[in-house]
Amino acid sequence: FLFFFFQAEDGIRDVERSRGLGDVYKRQFKNLIVISAKQSNESAIRSNLKNLLKLCHLVTQNDARDTLNYVLDQISRCLKQEAMSNIYEEVMSVLKVTNEKLWQTLCIRLCRVYLEQKKYKPLEELAEALKTSMKGPDGNYDEKKGSPFEILALQMQMYADNNDGKRLQRLHNDVLNLKGVVTDARVNAMLKESGAIIYLKEKNWEKAQEELLESFKSYQQL
Repeated sequence: FLFFFFQAEDGIRDVERSRGLGDVYKRQFKNLIVISAKQSNESAIRSNLKNLLKLCHLVTQNDARDTLNYVLDQISRCLKQEAMSNIYEEVMSVLKVTNEKLWQTLCIRLCRVYLEQKKYKPLEELAEALKTSMKGPDGNYDEKKGSPFEILALQMQMYADNNDGKRLQRLHNDVLNLKGVVTDARVNAMLKESGAIIYLKEKNWEKAQEELLESFKSYQQL
């Protein structure tokens, strides 16, 4: 299989290199990874993922992100959560060095997994590392480095689950002070839901009702 892939790479190098290789990248590696996942062949999944990651720099950022998201979705349907977490961590160790944008995408996905598994310690550690990567030298969030809204929403859900009102309030204040607009309906729903919890604790019934309504509207868009 690998011989075929690199033959294909050599054959298209002189004709729209990135686009041609991108076609091979999406067609062949995606198919191999999906097949390996359906066979629950973790060794083959890891091997094919490593080869896929080596080609990320030869395609557009969007192509790399979409392809990686697709194969991880397919793998997550076939493997148990613990095995999936291990695969995330292996892929992220590569991306941290080679492609920070894709690393951020994987961080958020893995944080979702940790939240579902109630693994709060690794979630907190990874969330803090991700937020640091999105800040500039002045310590403030830099829009060019990524949007922190989703990771803040995940942390707020974690603090709500643990009934940690102080940290929940602190992150809520951070969100209110952030520039930019939350365009993802799911993220907005999570933020509004967490905000409602804070206002309920404060017995600010009107504001809590408003936040819950906004959260409900966002969930309806999903």
